[in-house]
Amino acid sequence: MTAIFAKTARLFRPLARRPDELVAIKYHQQAISMVEYRRIAGHYSLISCASIGLPRPIDHHHISQHADMLAEGIRILKTKAQISATDAAIILPGSMMPFRVITLPYMSGKELAREAKEPEFWTDIDVDISKYGNPLIRYHILESSENDDMTRLLLSYAEDHVVQPWLDIILAAHLNPVFLENEWLALANLRKATLPPIEQHNAHLIFQLNHQGCTCIAFEAKRVQSVKIEISDFDLILIEQAEEATELDGQFWDDVIGRLANAVKQAVLYLQEEHDFSPFAQLHLVSEFPRCQNIITLLDAKLELVDVRFWNPFSDFRQTQAVTDQSKTYANPSVMASAIGTAMQKLNIYGEDMSLPFRINMHPQEATLRRNRQLNVITTSLIRLMIMMIILFGSFTASISLPSYLASVKATKDVDILQQDADRLGLQVQSMTKNNTEYRQQIINFHDQKVS
Repeated sequence: MTAIFAKTARLFRPLARRPDELVAIKYHQQAISMVEYRRIAGHYSLISCASIGLPRPIDHHHISQHADMLAEGIRILKTKAQISATDAAIILPGSMMPFRVITLPYMSGKELAREAKEPEFWTDIDVDISKYGNPLIRYHILESSENDDMTRLLLSYAEDHVVQPWLDIILAAHLNPVFLENEWLALANLRKATLPPIEQHNAHLIFQLNHQGCTCIAFEAKRVQSVKIEISDFDLILIEQAEEATELDGQFWDDVIGRLANAVKQAVLYLQEEHDFSPFAQLHLVSEFPRCQNIITLLDAKLELVDVRFWNPFSDFRQTQAVTDQSKTYANPSVMASAIGTAMQKLNIYGEDMSLPFRINMHPQEATLRRNRQLNVITTSLIRLMIMMIILFGSFTASISLPSYLASVKATKDVDILQQDADRLGLQVQSMTKNNTEYRQQIINFHDQKVS
């Protein structure tokens, strides 16, 4: 039924003219960013990108405490950036929505969908899910082969009560939340989408520096894996301070960057030995800190397993001049990477083939939203089609019948004129006959008088 709705909606798409577009919203430590990504003149482009500071830092794990501040910030930013979309996608920290790649015996899509409705099916696969009171579980089929008796899934889960406050904030900001994405998957999707086709099957590595912790995200072909980097809070503070320093000479900074490089090295070796990833050619660094330049050279020198590169996501996309100007205001443009990655998503009401390989929407009502939008497209299109048919039929009928009708009206009018003339002549004949009778009587009377 889902496929039928999608195909029908796609058929009526030219009539409905309903865009399947959204604006991506990201909460930084003390700021909000919004990004719009659209198809213009046959090419996809970044058309809007804006950020606004907040009066105080936010706690992503207790987001409801900042609901009013965030909702007001989104409303202000939407107006300031002239955001046209009414649907929104929200980026959640990766740690709040764990994911993993699992391999099962071959199952058809329908069979898997049927089994997935039973919570016991997932708890047997991943015991961690059983720790959640009301788990929200989503999966995406990465590949499936009946010949190899294998179905590989990307599985993600979260507590429903953790997700709901994020949706409530977007609703309070007068937007429609339709997509919730794991930040780590957004980064992986963005990086893979911007790679040349020949490199998309190679192993790639992303390293995210974050106030709440650091993570390595590795992907190749049909799998993705995240590894938490063990870095002390004190070292994180020092790394952030390193970006404010004029130079990083001396043993002190050498030791700080050395500890960071060693932690990343352990993660790289773990990914290669435990998860069989191929050697990584480059590590693309993204950071949530206000600046991220000073440590790149030192980290690259310390980390011999892989070349370290700063990731500027704006360099990979077509963009409007306004976005180009805005991107130059970021001292650390990598803070926008996950927002740009999520801006490429959509609710997909038309059932299009998505180029993003690790697509998981954690919205609790995703299926209902999509079906309702599809029904709206179908209903709107049918109404417009009926109106068009009425207008067309009326025009056709008028073009065929109107000349005959006008000729008939003219003929009727001519007959009426002739009838009026005939009536007038009849009256004249009657008058003349009456006068003639009177004259005859007068003559007879006159003759009688003369004879007598």
